[in-house]
Amino acid sequence: VKRLEASEQWLRTITENTNDIIVVLAADWTIKSATGNYFQMLGMKAEERIGRSALEYVHPEDAELVLRELESLAAAPGARTTFEFRLRRADGSILWVEAVSVNMRDDPIVQGIVVNLRDGTGRRNAQIALADARRHLDLAVSCAGLGLWVCDVRSRTVAWNDERYRMLGV
Repeated sequence: VKRLEASEQWLRTITENTNDIIVVLAADWTIKSATGNYFQMLGMKAEERIGRSALEYVHPEDAELVLRELESLAAAPGARTTFEFRLRRADGSILWVEAVSVNMRDDPIVQGIVVNLRDGTGRRNAQIALADARRHLDLAVSCAGLGLWVCDVRSRTVAWNDERYRMLGV
């Protein structure tokens, strides 16, 4: 018994001190169980979410995507999926999360879909900033009338922009 209690305490300590959130969803998408750094990530206690819909804090524009992903996952026992969506924090701010999910409904102990949520806001913001920078660079190159080319030595390919083709009359 002491060994089992120590094992349970060990697992609880790890899950409560991770940066991720782990939730188990029932068939109706209510949260059966929640562990991890819930308060730090979402600004609310995990206990407050038990028995409530997992879709309640999903950003309205992402609700259809999340429901489609979960329904697809639910139809395939043992299946796994990874997808990104936005959650609304308790203070109303928006958080991008990566969800790694597995259908464990057939597992007699779990009986649900296990979802591991990781904060992806920083990475998502970096992707947006990179795309914006690329658009600005493309605009600057176009306005300046620069003919550019790039040579990839590894793949032995050369790529030119449209202005370079125009300059060469190709």
